[in-house]
Amino acid sequence: MEKSAVEGVSFRPLKVVLYGSSYVKRLRQFMEHKENYANLGLDARSCHVVCWGNGGLLVSHDPFHRLGHNSYRFRNADIIIIHVGSNDLSNGLRTPARVASDILDYAQCLLEDFHPQFVVISQLLPRNIEPCHNFNSKIRETNLILSARCVNFTNINFWRHRSGLWNPVVHIYGDDGIHLSDQRGNFLFLKSLRDAVLRHVRWFHQRVCLLYSS
Repeated sequence: MEKSAVEGVSFRPLKVVLYGSSYVKRLRQFMEHKENYANLGLDARSCHVVCWGNGGLLVSHDPFHRLGHNSYRFRNADIIIIHVGSNDLSNGLRTPARVASDILDYAQCLLEDFHPQFVVISQLLPRNIEPCHNFNSKIRETNLILSARCVNFTNINFWRHRSGLWNPVVHIYGDDGIHLSDQRGNFLFLKSLRDAVLRHVRWFHQRVCLLYSS
């Protein structure tokens, strides 16, 4: 276990759950086929990352009710990261405000049901091929709403990805124009999510240290 700055306090490996749509599903496949990328490339003595995703996942009215069916995986999680919502915008029927509210409601349910220290909402990503009119504009608007509303929570945070994902200067997409390529996109996605985990692990440790020193 890692020793803290507070005498007598040590830390077990934290359980981090990363869950989301096909972006996360494909990231897991990418990690499984690349050396040194298991566990997001993080030291297993610090954290254990459980990563899985569902293609076509919806936050609201998912036809297979997968948010509920997968809930057992969140048990005993210290940090939960969710990457969901872009599929809800893809048919052009749901507004950014509604989707942002659904994502926050889901994050609050995770807090109430499983009691992690943090739920982290991953910034939604634009697509090279838009499935409906103004899709990428709606993605940006949804992110702005989420970022502003997460300020009101102490245990729900919004994670902004690196500019290489949000405003790429190189091609990061696969042939379908939707998902990230293994050549560049998934590597950048992994690095950004790894940074998110590292930051929240550090904040977790700081909270424990404050508790013991008070």
